[in-house]
Amino acid sequence: MSAASGYSSDVRLQLIVNGRTFEVEQVLCETCLLAEPIDHPPCEGELVMHVDGRPRVWPVKIPGGISRASKLVTFG
Repeated sequence: MSAASGYSSDVRLQLIVNGRTFEVEQVLCETCLLAEPIDHPPCEGELVMHVDGRPRVWPVKIPGGISRASKLVTFG
């Protein structure tokens, strides 16, 4: 639909690691910003983008893990 229709998509981003879901504030190339990071060792996970309730999933590797000290997570 066009912008003139007044329609706005509902978009939600999440990172899922070992069954735990993290809300993602922003995705940039091969990094994302988590709303509430925790300490987690290197792992694999899924980056999920929900648009109007329909999910699209990308498998990701997180070689540097996740740190509570930084919202920034690098994946590949």
